[in-house]
Amino acid sequence: MPDEPMSWWRRNQNVIWTLVAVALAVAVVLALAAWGFPNAPDGGSTLQKTGVWVLGLMPGVLILQQFIHIQLHRALLVRGSRNEWSGSGPAPARPQSTGSANVGPMYESVAVVAEEDVRRAFSTPSIIGQYAGPFITVLIIGPVLAHIVAFGAWLDSEGRIFRTGIQYGALGAYVYVLLNLSRRYFHRDITSGSAMWAVVTLALGPVLGAAVCQVLENAGLESTGTAGATLPLPPWAFRGIAFLSGMAPRSVVTIVQEFFRRFLIRTTGGQNYTPRLVPLTQVRGITADIEDRLLEEGIEDAVGLAMANPYRLLRNTPFHERQILTWMDEAILMTTFPFNWQLFENEGITGAMDLVATDGPTLATLAELVKMKAPLLQAAHSRLKSNAQLVLVMVLFAKQAGQ
Repeated sequence: MPDEPMSWWRRNQNVIWTLVAVALAVAVVLALAAWGFPNAPDGGSTLQKTGVWVLGLMPGVLILQQFIHIQLHRALLVRGSRNEWSGSGPAPARPQSTGSANVGPMYESVAVVAEEDVRRAFSTPSIIGQYAGPFITVLIIGPVLAHIVAFGAWLDSEGRIFRTGIQYGALGAYVYVLLNLSRRYFHRDITSGSAMWAVVTLALGPVLGAAVCQVLENAGLESTGTAGATLPLPPWAFRGIAFLSGMAPRSVVTIVQEFFRRFLIRTTGGQNYTPRLVPLTQVRGITADIEDRLLEEGIEDAVGLAMANPYRLLRNTPFHERQILTWMDEAILMTTFPFNWQLFENEGITGAMDLVATDGPTLATLAELVKMKAPLLQAAHSRLKSNAQLVLVMVLFAKQAGQ
């Protein structure tokens, strides 16, 4: 059935929304420049101010480019999803069996869910709602912090250590945000969450830098040349500490939280419970950077990965479909056999799909090798065959392989 002709608005709405976003960004920049140039004390020449403001705008520009990329490619993403999943274009044949269960009927429901999920995620109101707030906030905070770092604008001359903490904390936050957004930009992976984290980092960096320096100063660690100072710190040490505090606010807060948690346990006599977690880095192919990216999607360990929503991961992350499905397959095996999964991998069973595809006689031999009783392994094998999450992974894997 041929597609219905689209109206002029539907054909051009992506370009129009992109132009509106660019015009809004230009208006915000001009307003900031008109207010900031004449009102910034201790500023340099006009050329210096211009360079500082341009540097301050760079994080916002990266977020804007991601928004433009999504807007211009949104129709292709939705159309590609529809053709690939619903059969309105070239698509792989529907899988009828995964070797353990008839999954043909499930394929159609997967197609409907996947298409609707992509449409909802890439609708224009959804994209604007996700990126508009962080984008405008970064445009405002970035130039202000750049002016504070470069010229010490809006800071009192009193409180040298406090001023140092704000300036170098802001510098560390800016460096971290620019590096993080630049790295993500190359992968087209600046999500709304990472954009909001850029806002939080830019706002929190100067605060943490000033707070840490103030605490150290009040503790008598400033190098004053007097006998009262114990373990005096030179000025460069305060700058370095403030810079690192702004560059890694999450780490600083985690250290403080852990310190007080241990202090409360020690003083109250409470018990220190260790959570039962299997780190994501135990899954083959997941590095520390990939672990951080999955943490943004709310996946904190292998159990969370095993039970994750594959549509959301395929839609929100830059990883290939086979990568995600392989990780989930292995995570399901690790969740099912928390104390034996390494023994399974030693025998070539690297995921739950491999175990499901293993026949009865081989299971008995495998039970000995992984140090399990044969009836228990057979029962786990039967449960995995009907595990809804594993069947979904099988369907997606079969679709991707074109089987």
